[in-house]
Amino acid sequence: MKLSLSVALAILLGAFSVLGWDPFGWWMVSLLGYAGLFWLVVNSRTAWRAGLLGLVFGVGLHLFGSGWIFGALHGKAGMGLIPAMASTLVFVVYLALFTALPCLSWRALFKSEKNCAGADCYSMPLSFAAIAAFPALLTLGEWARSLFFNGFTSLSLGYSLIDTWLAGYAPALGLFGLSWIGFCMSVLLVVLFTAPRSIKISSMIIFLAISGAGLALQQLSWTQAYGAPLSYRLVQSNVSQERKFDPSYMRQQTQRLVEAIGHQSADLVATSETALPMFLNELPDGALSNLQQFTRRTASHVFLGVATIAANSDGHNSVLHISPSQHGISQYNKVQLMSFG
Repeated sequence: MKLSLSVALAILLGAFSVLGWDPFGWWMVSLLGYAGLFWLVVNSRTAWRAGLLGLVFGVGLHLFGSGWIFGALHGKAGMGLIPAMASTLVFVVYLALFTALPCLSWRALFKSEKNCAGADCYSMPLSFAAIAAFPALLTLGEWARSLFFNGFTSLSLGYSLIDTWLAGYAPALGLFGLSWIGFCMSVLLVVLFTAPRSIKISSMIIFLAISGAGLALQQLSWTQAYGAPLSYRLVQSNVSQERKFDPSYMRQQTQRLVEAIGHQSADLVATSETALPMFLNELPDGALSNLQQFTRRTASHVFLGVATIAANSDGHNSVLHISPSQHGISQYNKVQLMSFG
């Protein structure tokens, strides 16, 4: 296949794979997308070409799946059009590298050789090591993506599989273990349709075993309920970014939020992050005491998103816990910020 056609197909596969996550939830599309990537890498002539195909697949995936970052930078944070586009592109390419490097590494480790069995010809090393290595390398890529610049695990394959028969693996193997299972299924799909019969039979057995084990694991009870269920309320101020920090609207906005919190009791009442447009020490008189009276009267626990200033003048993105107890208020400061924040 010509390189230009392979590149176009890879970026389309990446873009369509986004349909496997919410709000669509068409998880089989993601598995087929990664199956298509594996087929392209198998038939790539060099390691660098395999890496390029992995890169453009990743660009398609993250451009359509993480493109909301452009809206956050340009529409919400007010960044200029060109800088926002450039920043988003750099970020998308960075994320795509974690798909490109596994593809490059796999092709470098397993050279393409023409193998024939009777009438079947197959352009991939037939060892189970080669078949097993691709899911393992892609999983390592996802894991590595979670480490650098505070990590970015969005669009990990495991997330698309939590409502499938494979979800039973999640409590035992975690997110990346579930991703690895998904990558294995994608690779096995390619092998089932393209490999010689001897490989197909073994792959079918493995495919069915993985599926059966996933169903069996779902029958296990991994957790037990403790105590009565908790009631909760989530309070969103629903104020536009342009108006949120308007000095003439801050006091009214704070009053509306305090009233919304106290509108109804619940075991847990939580607001959004930085729900208030000011630092904690700038709150209008009576706002905090009103919330304390509400928690003591109703036995509710309120978690309030607010910016705070430490004794050394450092600012923090914090959550305030206002409890019904006499001890009152505790505070947690966010320490791991989003890399583009």
